[in-house]
This record gives sequence, C-alpha cells and structure tokens, in this order.
Amino acid sequence: MLNKEALSITKGTKKRDEDLFQLLGSNQLAVTPLVSKDKMLGVIVPDNLITQKPIDDDDVKLLSICAHHASVAIENSQLYKELRKKIRKLAEANKKIAESTTRLLKVERLSALGQITSQVAHELRNPMTVIGGFARSLLRKMEEGSSDHDEDHS
Repeated sequence: MLNKEALSITKGTKKRDEDLFQLLGSNQLAVTPLVSKDKMLGVIVPDNLITQKPIDDDDVKLLSICAHHASVAIENSQLYKELRKKIRKLAEANKKIAESTTRLLKVERLSALGQITSQVAHELRNPMTVIGGFARSLLRKMEEGSSDHDEDHS
C-alpha cells in the first residue's frame, strides 16, 4: 500500500496478516490501492473465498487496471461535487449582485428625481418672489381710497 502498487498475499507468508485472513476466511487475497494524483482514495481487497482459485499476477494486473479506472471515476465524482458547490456559490453571489444593482438603480433614480424636484422648485420660487414683490409694490403705490385697492391685502 505504501508503494501504491497492487499485490497478492497468501495465507501463511506473513504472521501480521493472519488476523485479516481469519476475518475474511480465505487463504489468498489481493490488495489494490485506489490512488489519484498521489492521494489515497481507498483500497480494494478481493479474496478467493468462493472460487478457491489462486490469484495470479494476471489477476492482480487486471485488478490494478480496474482500480485505476475506479480511482479516476471517484476523483471525477469528487471534482464534480466540488464544482457543483462552486457553481451554487457563484449563483448566490450573482443573485446578490443583481439585488444590489437593482437597489443602486432605484437609489440613483430617486436621487435624480430629488435633484429635478429641487431645480423645479428653485425655478418656480424665483419668478414667484419677483411677482409677489412687484404686487406688494403696486399695492403700496395705490391710493387707499381707490376702487382698485382692496383692504384685505394690505
């Protein structure tokens, strides 16, 4: 496993493997790591419990090829999962940007409306002030007894 290579192990060759053989109930097994870009993804451990057929080098090579394909599939699955997460985050960010843009446009419209209102009020106030001043001036110049003079406006 440390060398990331597939191999066949037979019962009785190494004392430390006896517990594994006893657990599986077989007399031979193969160990094939699932490796992707120097990263251990897992391990495949087939045995010969049912067939009792010896596991030879060709079987180990075939298992190694299958393990490689399985490793690629697992890695692609993990990459796809990460990509989906990133796409989801980007979609959320785009949604927030769209909401912010909408709010900004609304604020800009309200600001422009406020500026126009202020300008219109200014443009109306100036002539009204002049007209009011002129009317007061005329009113003062009129004789108090004349029919054009109205007592309520003085």
